[in-house]
Amino acid sequence: MISLNESVLLVVDVQEKLFPLIKKKKKLIKNINILLKIFSQLKLPIFISEQYPSGLGKTIQEIEINTKKIIKNEKTTFSCWKHLNFKQNLKRISKKQIIVCGLETHICVLQTCMDLFDNSFEVFVTEDAVNSRNNESHLLGIDRMRSKGINIVNSEMVLFELLEDSKHKKFKELSMLIR
Repeated sequence: MISLNESVLLVVDVQEKLFPLIKKKKKLIKNINILLKIFSQLKLPIFISEQYPSGLGKTIQEIEINTKKIIKNEKTTFSCWKHLNFKQNLKRISKKQIIVCGLETHICVLQTCMDLFDNSFEVFVTEDAVNSRNNESHLLGIDRMRSKGINIVNSEMVLFELLEDSKHKKFKELSMLIR
């Protein structure tokens, strides 16, 4: 189960030049923003990566960042884990569960998740908040991660596992996000 005390959100490479090529963009943005609001409201750490931003652009404006708890990492490696700053920042906050969303499922998301898993993190890929340029690649990435033992979840699962109880002080406000 996803734990409030152990969780970090990682938004992978949702960038200006890549995003227009992605399928089901509205659903993707909606679910990434739901995750960002959940983590912001619960005051949990959020990491955002950008793959070679001078070539692929910055994180798209549709991503709603309403917190100061953002840790941003620019990278050229496909896996976030292989970038020294990301690795150091993640180790510094001492959380063991990484909830992952972003682009592309079969490249940067996959390689990041595999590396995190291999380095003893509990990894949760939010299936409704990751995607690729084509559906076959997306599905192949999900299947490969699942076969490795990486947890495949959706945004609603993340929300209710973090809250644990309908008596949580943020339950009413956050549950409105998934209607």
